[in-house]
Amino acid sequence: MMPLPEDNSIYNSLDVEDKSIAPFIPSLLHGLPCLGSNPDAACRLIQKHIQAGQVSRALDLGCGKGAVLIELARRFSIRGTGYDIMPEFILEAENAAVRTGTDSFMDFYCQDIRKVLPALTDIDLIIYGHDSELLGDIPQSIQRLTPALSKRGYLLIELCCSKEAPDIGYPLWEETQQAIRESGIKILGETTWTKAEIKKMNTREKKVIRRQVNILSRQYPAFRAAFAKYLQQQEEEWHLLENALICSTWLTKKHKK
Repeated sequence: MMPLPEDNSIYNSLDVEDKSIAPFIPSLLHGLPCLGSNPDAACRLIQKHIQAGQVSRALDLGCGKGAVLIELARRFSIRGTGYDIMPEFILEAENAAVRTGTDSFMDFYCQDIRKVLPALTDIDLIIYGHDSELLGDIPQSIQRLTPALSKRGYLLIELCCSKEAPDIGYPLWEETQQAIRESGIKILGETTWTKAEIKKMNTREKKVIRRQVNILSRQYPAFRAAFAKYLQQQEEEWHLLENALICSTWLTKKHKK
């Protein structure tokens, strides 16, 4: 794994509190094709609001293992470019593209998206999962992303918000909706992830992460406490996802008419 920047935003995006286990994150998440994204929700919005041929290439900033881009290529033949700071994730994304027969549509690069973003221009569709303050809060992230869009480009944002509790580390749902509406972009559609989708995602993650924590704890006993803490954090996150959070995907367009 390449050295991560010292600021906490990268670690927060990976759900890592104890930086000592950062080198083990690829192993802890090994076997998970989708890292907190919902490709089906993205596809629902794109199918409803974007006509065939309007998007020739999509860009996923923080693509993880490429699940969303691969699904867009599979369903709509959209070419994709993905950036992620974890080389192991990029390798798994490339392998997944080969397995699904979409590798001719895909390019994946190991880069810090904050360094890549200023040079990007004329992008048809940008995909961004807002899971940390990596690009700032939601309005700040939108402000940093929209200059990279083409004149009529689309921005697809995934995010999780607190239903009503302001003290659990997530922005409030009502405030988030208002912030997006006031950001100067046109909202084409929003889809809230279903309870079944979240349950399915959590079930898959629980199986893999619990197994990997057990394996790594035996292999690296000096980190057993840190692995246990990581698992506890994940258990709390799974509970929040199913009981206290609203997860949604928004499709927006650069300019209001």
